[in-house]
Amino acid sequence: MSSRPGWWLRFLGAVQFLTVIPIERSTVPVHEAAAFFPLVGAGIGLLSAWPLLVAGLPPGLAAALVLVLQLGLTGMLHEDGLADIADGVRKGRPVER
Repeated sequence: MSSRPGWWLRFLGAVQFLTVIPIERSTVPVHEAAAFFPLVGAGIGLLSAWPLLVAGLPPGLAAALVLVLQLGLTGMLHEDGLADIADGVRKGRPVER
């Protein structure tokens, strides 16, 4: 018997890390779940593309709903990363600049 966790626990670990969907059980460390990141990302994209598929919505409203769904599903994970990059760019500069 292998000590490696099953694919289901690794998949749930990816869902737990990349979304705000509550997972009520213990999963695996992030490095073991990383193989499922593309699959979970595709699922987030498909779910958030739902407003684009609904007929009759103006493009601007559909785009706003897509963004709101992505922000809600991911807990603003990518936006937080972007803010961290902006903080890193400013690191070491004097306040006067």
